[in-house]
Amino acid sequence: MQIITCNKKKFLLILFLLLSGSIVWYYDINRSVISNFLSNAVITKDKIEHVGKDFAHNSLTSFNAINASVLFCHVPKAGGSSVQMMLEGWAKKYGIETRNQHTITKRGGPKLNSNDLRTTSKPKVFIGHNAWIQYKNNIEFESCDGSWIGGNTLRQPLKVVVLREPIDRLVSLYDFVRHKLRHPKFELYERLYGNQSLDFHLNNMMDDVEANGKPTKKTSSHLWTPMWEQMHFLSQLRCYEGKTFDENYEIALSNLQKFHVIAIMEKMDSTLLPQLKYWLPWANKKTEKVGVQNSIDSLIDKTKQKSAAFSKSVLSPATRERLMKKHMTKQFELYEKAKTLAKERLDLIDNV
Repeated sequence: MQIITCNKKKFLLILFLLLSGSIVWYYDINRSVISNFLSNAVITKDKIEHVGKDFAHNSLTSFNAINASVLFCHVPKAGGSSVQMMLEGWAKKYGIETRNQHTITKRGGPKLNSNDLRTTSKPKVFIGHNAWIQYKNNIEFESCDGSWIGGNTLRQPLKVVVLREPIDRLVSLYDFVRHKLRHPKFELYERLYGNQSLDFHLNNMMDDVEANGKPTKKTSSHLWTPMWEQMHFLSQLRCYEGKTFDENYEIALSNLQKFHVIAIMEKMDSTLLPQLKYWLPWANKKTEKVGVQNSIDSLIDKTKQKSAAFSKSVLSPATRERLMKKHMTKQFELYEKAKTLAKERLDLIDNV
C-alpha cells in the first residue's frame, strides 16, 4: 500500500509539472491574444474616443430616421426651449405627435416606456427634460455607455442634443433661479445668496473646495452641483453615482458620442439645423434660424416687469479663468469634444 501511495504521489507530481508546462507554453505562444483580451476588458479614454469615431462612421450612415421617433435631450439652460418649439411646429404640420414628457409627467401622465418605441408604434417626438431622464433610466433601451440594447422589437430613436459653454450655462441657470419667483429653489437661493454677486459666491465656493477637497457649505454645494449638471445629464444618476470625476467624464463622453445629432448652442443655426434637415424628412427646409431667446428676456415678457429688476450676473475674467483651469476642466473638455463631434457629423452628411 505504501508503494502504491508513493507511485500515486509521483504520478500526480508528474501530471502537475506537465500541465504547468502546457500552461506556460500556451501563454508564450498566445501572449498577444491574452494581452489583447485583457486590454479590451478595460475602458479607457482612448477606447471611448475610438468607439465614438466608429459609431459616427458606421451607425450614422446605416441609421434610418424615416420611421424613427425623435428624442431630444433637453439639457437645462442650453437653448432647449427654442429647439422644442421648432420641432413641435415642424411635427404638427405632418400630423406627428409631440410628447412633452416634462409636463405630461408633472400632471400624472405616462412615462416614456418600451411601448412608445416599439417597431409597430407610430413615430413621435419626445421633448422636455424628463423625456431624456426616463429614456436613460429605462434599462431596456441603453447601457450606461450609451450603446443601444433595445433589440429587434424596439426601434432606436434619433437622438438629438445641444450643449452650451459651461460657465455661461452656469450663470444662466443661477440667474434663472434668482429671477423666477415660482422656481422651486427661488426662496432657497434668496436665503443663501442674498444681495451678494454670483462672482463673490463662486470665489467663496472655490476657496471652500480648494481648502477641503469638496464643498462643505450649503452656499458652495448649491453652486457646485449645477457646475456638473450638463455632464451628468447625459448619463443620469444610475450611471454616474459613486464614480470619480474622470470616470464621470468618460461616461458622459461615451454617451455624447452616440448621439446622432450634436450641436452647440452658441452656433445653433449652423450646427443644428443642417443635421436636422438631413435626418428628418418632415423638417422645414426653409428654416434658417432656431431663434434662441434669452431666458431672462422671456421672464420679462411674461411678467411685464422692468428689465432693471432682472439684472444679469457678470463674472470677472479672473473668476472665469479660475473656474476653467481649476474646477471645470472636465466640463470644458466635454464641451470642446462636442464641437469636434458636431463638425464630424456635419462633414459626414456633406459627404453622403
